[in-house]
Amino acid sequence: MLPGLRLDPRARLVLFIVVDLLAIRSSALAPNLLFACLIAFLLACEGQRRFALRSLVAFVAVLLLEATLRSSEPEAALVVVMSLAVIVRIMMLVIMAFNYVGRTTDVGEFMAAMQEMRLPMALVIPIATVFRFVPTVREEYEGVMQAMSFRGMRVTWRSVLRHPALTIERILVPLLFSSMTAMDELASAAMARGLDSTRRRTSIADVRMGHIDWAFIAGAVCLYVLARGGFA
Repeated sequence: MLPGLRLDPRARLVLFIVVDLLAIRSSALAPNLLFACLIAFLLACEGQRRFALRSLVAFVAVLLLEATLRSSEPEAALVVVMSLAVIVRIMMLVIMAFNYVGRTTDVGEFMAAMQEMRLPMALVIPIATVFRFVPTVREEYEGVMQAMSFRGMRVTWRSVLRHPALTIERILVPLLFSSMTAMDELASAAMARGLDSTRRRTSIADVRMGHIDWAFIAGAVCLYVLARGGFA
């Protein structure tokens, strides 16, 4: 991990919003690639080097496919493939940004930062719960897949294509039930920690906006403005 390059949760949240807006509203490839490299760099600084490298390589491959299709003669089949490439590109950038925020932000640190912004707890608690719930769902999904493998029901592309409804049913039904249980446990844990209290919470996390946080925010906003202005 590179020292001194851990952004404040508020800077990460702003960066996440700007990246999402750019991915959805801008079709320029260069800004999308720059933001993907930025998110991958920040993930690597937080110790997520393998995920950052794999995500960036896959994103670059999708961008190259989209750029190739843009320069080709418009045909019906190519238009469909290009539309799928655009959707995948948007989703990949959003997922990379969400993973950066979700994997590297501690819930207590996030709540302390939001409290410094004087945001109401009715808004902060649901967002913090999402940060805790998504990794829990990922773990439950891995458990469901492992249980299916033990029972000889391994999910493959062949099984998905041959029996799509049955495969989805085998995954979603246990995942929904386990997610409901996890949701109740998270709610009980939140009540036990006194998250519904109206008193100001204390935190051992030292959250403060530094020069590098403001620099990242300003750079991201400027790049978004340039992208919306036609920068390609």
